[in-house]
Amino acid sequence: MLYVWMTAAEQNKHNYMNTFNNKRPVGRPRSRWKGEIQKECMEMGITNWEELAKDRTEWKRFVKLT
Repeated sequence: MLYVWMTAAEQNKHNYMNTFNNKRPVGRPRSRWKGEIQKECMEMGITNWEELAKDRTEWKRFVKLT
């Protein structure tokens, strides 16, 4: 095996070039947990779901109802 030593400047250039050579993934973006919760709450007419989630007992009651 051949190991090539790079200087710090060469490593920085190598990292910089490899960062921008990567392609974006194909397809739609992955769905996030927060986005799914927000979508479901909007369907039920709840707009302040983050405030509701801060109150644990209220959030548990809400989750059981759904």
